[in-house]
Amino acid sequence: RKNDFEGDIQLHIKGLPKGVTANCGRILAKNKTGAVILSAAANSKPSITNIKVHGTAKSLLKGQKSVLLRSVNATPCQETYKPGGGRGFWHVKVHTISVAAPQGIRSVKLKQKEIKLTPGGTARVDIEIVRAKGFDKSVQLDPFFQHLGSTFGKTLPSGITVDVKKSKTILKGKETKGYIVFKANSSVAPFEKQQVSITANISINFVMKSTYSSDPLFVTILKSPPAKKK
Repeated sequence: RKNDFEGDIQLHIKGLPKGVTANCGRILAKNKTGAVILSAAANSKPSITNIKVHGTAKSLLKGQKSVLLRSVNATPCQETYKPGGGRGFWHVKVHTISVAAPQGIRSVKLKQKEIKLTPGGTARVDIEIVRAKGFDKSVQLDPFFQHLGSTFGKTLPSGITVDVKKSKTILKGKETKGYIVFKANSSVAPFEKQQVSITANISINFVMKSTYSSDPLFVTILKSPPAKKK
């Protein structure tokens, strides 16, 4: 962000291959991260394609009534792995997606497509994964993209967390059902229908993991009810 701009940024994507669709989220005001969730149709053929992501935002010019619309291209980054399991990244020239053969997890299903919380409140999302035949590895459910205590992608404000003790995020063996309890602190600002990806993660080794996403979960924070008069 530059020049004190704090507004929402809508995300867009161009160049998707045939059979692949996108749900483009937004970066909330004063935040840094949003998500684009890609889905491949069941009959999609293996392919590899370069795509482009950009964001648009509106800003009210100081002292004027007109609105300035700004569009900025995203800079693609490549992940790298560091000794001890840490991660980093560097900027690259192209952003590439591929359609691959089906793997260990066939889909990640949400019972609730949208949740609404009030400041200080909680909400539960029930999740079911569809495992490939014979796949019995442990799977970790997570609404954030994180590794070894570092968060690389979080589309919700810092005032919203996961109540780990009340959630079931590890699915062992042939387990397919879990749930995540979201908790909003008392000071989180209201917003409507922020897109969140619930991911299912399979550890390949200490450093690498394979990640699958659900369809969008939309999260809304309602205004606090008026305080009761004594």
